[in-house]
Amino acid sequence: MKLRYLILGLLPLVMAGGCAPAVPPESATPTPVTPPPSPTPPKAALPPLCRESEPLIALAQTENVDLAFCGAPEGGTTPGVYRSRNRDGSPGVELELPQERQPPGEFVAIAQTKKGSVRYQLLAPRGDTPAQLLITLPDGAVVREAVTRFVSPVDDVRRNYQRFKVCQSDGDFVPDLDNNEHQVYGLGQNRYLVLVVCRLAAYQAVTEWVLYEPSAGEPRVMPVPYEDFADGRVTAAADRVMVGLPSFDPMTQVVTNFQKFRGPGDCGIFTRHRLEGTKLTLQEFRLRECDATTPRTDPTQFPLLFSAPSQPQSR
Repeated sequence: MKLRYLILGLLPLVMAGGCAPAVPPESATPTPVTPPPSPTPPKAALPPLCRESEPLIALAQTENVDLAFCGAPEGGTTPGVYRSRNRDGSPGVELELPQERQPPGEFVAIAQTKKGSVRYQLLAPRGDTPAQLLITLPDGAVVREAVTRFVSPVDDVRRNYQRFKVCQSDGDFVPDLDNNEHQVYGLGQNRYLVLVVCRLAAYQAVTEWVLYEPSAGEPRVMPVPYEDFADGRVTAAADRVMVGLPSFDPMTQVVTNFQKFRGPGDCGIFTRHRLEGTKLTLQEFRLRECDATTPRTDPTQFPLLFSAPSQPQSR
């Protein structure tokens, strides 16, 4: 029985060559030659299995297949589509997935066939165990595929947050990233904005924003600092932690956040930031202090302390 996967296509292999320097005659005095600096390795392109508007949840390459779990355009970490392409050129599969959260580091898609269901299970690396793809056939047999490349913006940052120096500015609290609240948003050109939930508190979260760019080796993870408002002026935030319930709109490139001062949400700070390059610039800052008579109000109607000058809409 021949098992067919879903394939994208082979990545082009680029090879560079050079010319050896001429050997001087024995009588000539050799001139020291300084070798040119090693070129920076190019960013490895990912198979375009996810559309430009779909954030990448997880991607894997094996000897036989390229496959990806893609999210919804509005962001998140729940896969909405599974796509794969076989390297031998045979047709692959595209599956719409139910909007169900999956355990961290596990990505599952199920295809219904005439002979029964085929289950595709992609497991992220765990400790010394590398990533692997398990395909369960209708008869119960399990095919194991070694994963030669695994890319997942959220999972990479979650597993390696210490190496990437993420969630390190939250005082004495110990980060707890084993949750399903992280978010990823596609920015185009293999760039992703990741909301890392460092830990969950009683009624909000302690979060941090990072930019993620996959590469042939270690992915590039860059912090995204943001602006704050204090003492009547805009200033750089003291650290990268953003407390509250932040979200990002890929269409407007705006981060909205509401930081509650207490559980009912009747007082606190409401902000809007715009992603500009590698930082979040403050667009709006609203504050309502708590008192015994504070009515519960929409935070977007809190007293306005700062509003950035209007800018023309980009087309």
